[in-house]
Amino acid sequence: MAQIQVGDTVQYLNDVGGGIVTKIISPVMVEIKDDSGFEIPVAMSELLLTSEKKTEKPQSNTYVHEVAKPPEITTIPGNDNPQMYFAIVPDTKQLDIVDFYIINDSNYWVLFTCSSSHNGSLELLDSGSIEPNIKIHIGQFGLSDITHMQNIIFQGIIYDTQAYSYYSPIDMSITIQHKKLYTKAVFQTNDFFDEDAWITELYDDSKNQIEKSLGNTNLAEILNQKESAQSRKRPRIESTSKHKKNEIQEIDLHIHELIEDEHTVGKEEMLTIQLQAFEAALHKAIKDNINKLVCIHGVGNGILKTKIRSVLDTDYPHLFYQDASFQKYKFGATVIYFRKIYK
Repeated sequence: MAQIQVGDTVQYLNDVGGGIVTKIISPVMVEIKDDSGFEIPVAMSELLLTSEKKTEKPQSNTYVHEVAKPPEITTIPGNDNPQMYFAIVPDTKQLDIVDFYIINDSNYWVLFTCSSSHNGSLELLDSGSIEPNIKIHIGQFGLSDITHMQNIIFQGIIYDTQAYSYYSPIDMSITIQHKKLYTKAVFQTNDFFDEDAWITELYDDSKNQIEKSLGNTNLAEILNQKESAQSRKRPRIESTSKHKKNEIQEIDLHIHELIEDEHTVGKEEMLTIQLQAFEAALHKAIKDNINKLVCIHGVGNGILKTKIRSVLDTDYPHLFYQDASFQKYKFGATVIYFRKIYK
């Protein structure tokens, strides 16, 4: 039988329909585009060649594996040992909500899967490739949902786009005792977030991989070990934004920052001016494709803060927000994240 090539028209042997071959996945698998426009992988043994592509085909091997060139990534000098962390960050807006993050604190790439286990089965939370020196958001979960997660299973392959050394695959199980998440003391100051967080190692090349439990791990001890193992002052890990210039913007909504003489306008007009400035900054942030926007509204009587969050809830429900860093802004700012949130 003739060898199936890209561009050939094929039919299913044991089903109705068929399509055009768009890709040779492997010597035994191809990808076809069916009549509905979907591209699906199919075994060659399940296909019947009905017509060959009319254009001249090369005489070389039909299976050509093309590796896409990855984007250029800025590395951090001295960050050459693979180090991975799992983080739980409490939501400052809703006390019964937490965010899961994976932190790649190295110049390596990691191909990963992150799943939760329950009664012997796994549920995939996220998968993909993590760039060097990036923290990625895995998902947002209610504490009631976490009661069904007996363990978080993280598996990863460490690699680089240039010549690199071999490192054993990551295969880590993290036990979560959800009752501990109601205790504020478990969340501590850290190197990766403005907010307090619970952080545990997934992989550290300078140590053996250790399974840690939220129920019996002293976070302060972990952080002290981490600091003593790193004599250098590491640049702050970037979030999922690849360009520092796009990472964050600030808008100060204090009325004296927006108009020359605040005594010439009444309170209602002040609020209107502040909200207009907020929405203009929000639209610009979306247009500039930044990672997050900090709106400095001050503490005051809370009216401006409430109005801003009402606008976000009503007109931008897809955006996630919370109180900005307490150390920097006290309770006088809201940070808005331009990223996907998993419910």
